[in-house]
Amino acid sequence: FLLRLMGIAGLATRVSGRPEYLSKIPNGNQVMRGKVVWLAVGHDDPSSGAARNSFGLAFQSAGLQWTPGLCRADSDGDGQTNGHELGDPDCTWTPGEAPLRSTDISHPGFDDSKTSAAGPTTTTTLPPIAAPAPPSAGEGPSGLKCAAASDLKIEGMAFQCSMELDDGMRLHWRESVGAVGASAKLDLALTKQSMGGWIALWPSRTKPGA
Repeated sequence: FLLRLMGIAGLATRVSGRPEYLSKIPNGNQVMRGKVVWLAVGHDDPSSGAARNSFGLAFQSAGLQWTPGLCRADSDGDGQTNGHELGDPDCTWTPGEAPLRSTDISHPGFDDSKTSAAGPTTTTTLPPIAAPAPPSAGEGPSGLKCAAASDLKIEGMAFQCSMELDDGMRLHWRESVGAVGASAKLDLALTKQSMGGWIALWPSRTKPGA
């Protein structure tokens, strides 16, 4: 009789699984796979301590706690995060609180179980792209300078200047900058004045920026 009683007790333990874990995940007692209520969420059998499924293994690796990493993971590889399937799409739930959603709860350990509920509502805000630093008077972003600050012309994201040199020569440069201030392209040309006008001694050359 005693052995039979112990066997029944052991069976009850296996059937009940580990109910204390249900309160450690959102909607732990409402997880569905198809039309079956899956109380042993971390196991292959819906009501017993059978082998752990992919979510059960991930839950164990997370220290048997609901963590942001476990919430954002997709343990069964079905394209939905664990939090999405369990009603905590934004990963803000803590034990004792009501989950954001308590309906349409699917199983995060089987890829044949997916929720039709909307996904996360939070958005990631990217930091603004820094504008290029303003050049010094008469100076381009890379440090090229004009003879006078007033000679520097700025057109949108381009800086250009012509500099008078000795012997009637003139150096022309035009620099375009990228969104983060790095030089994107540098054009240089050297011309010389003659009776017929300006002639190019050194045709325009382009140097890609770093």
